[in-house]
Amino acid sequence: MTRKTINGRIDVYVHVVPPFYVKAVEEAGFVASVSAGYPAWTPELAFEFMAQNNVGYAVNSISPPGVNFGDQVKAKALARRCNDYLADCQPVNRRFEDRN
Repeated sequence: MTRKTINGRIDVYVHVVPPFYVKAVEEAGFVASVSAGYPAWTPELAFEFMAQNNVGYAVNSISPPGVNFGDQVKAKALARRCNDYLADCQPVNRRFEDRN
């Protein structure tokens, strides 16, 4: 078994904010916790930030307020969509593997 060395920092507090999530939050009547609203977020922007800040790995989670706005069926569907979205980011991630 080959061990991979981690180069750079490990960021364990990364919030993912895909556009469909922001729309769901706003439709549920919530707003961003900061006055500027939700930040622009794409996998490419996230990896650019990582490169600029010497981050080798990031542990992602969906941004607050989460996925449950009172409707369990919608919460489950939104959670699945968020998980699938992050899984689909993996091919993007592979473009950056040679950095580590």
